[in-house]
Amino acid sequence: ADQDAVDAAATAFNSLTDAQKALVANAGVLEAAIDTIEELEAGKEAADAVIAKVAALPQVEALTLDDEAAVNEAKAAYDELSDLVKTLVDEATVTKLDAAVTRIAELKADQEAVGAKIDTLKAQAVEDLINALPETITQEHKTDVEEARSAYDALTDAQKALVSEDIVAKLEAAEKALAITYGDVNGDGKI
Repeated sequence: ADQDAVDAAATAFNSLTDAQKALVANAGVLEAAIDTIEELEAGKEAADAVIAKVAALPQVEALTLDDEAAVNEAKAAYDELSDLVKTLVDEATVTKLDAAVTRIAELKADQEAVGAKIDTLKAQAVEDLINALPETITQEHKTDVEEARSAYDALTDAQKALVSEDIVAKLEAAEKALAITYGDVNGDGKI
């Protein structure tokens, strides 16, 4: 309806002579309306693509991190639209997109928290192994010391950073005690 009114006004304006056109005080309004319609028409396909991308997403509560790329793609496509063309995207679609972006952020935060908890638990398990070593190390503790070292070496750098320096020093002292007492049999710096 608005486009029909703008088209009718444009047709009427274009049928005027140049002298008559010069007398039209609000010709700028018509030009702005034509520009707006042209921008909306040009952006309709992109807006429809955003609507389709969002519609293809699972319901927000069913989203997983596997959906992150699709959510990011839909959000990027929406963000690329001009403010005017964004008005072609219905409110329910925008609401679902915003909720999907929020949900993915929550899932990522949860995943990071779980990863941090796993790191903490693994570091604690190694600390427990090392703490279980006796103060006086004998040959019968060689396997326990080797297992503690292997467990420590298997940690990621982030997990190793969670093991206290005192605990690492205890492990190194146990290894040193074995090396001093029983020697470095094969010369590789290990017992």
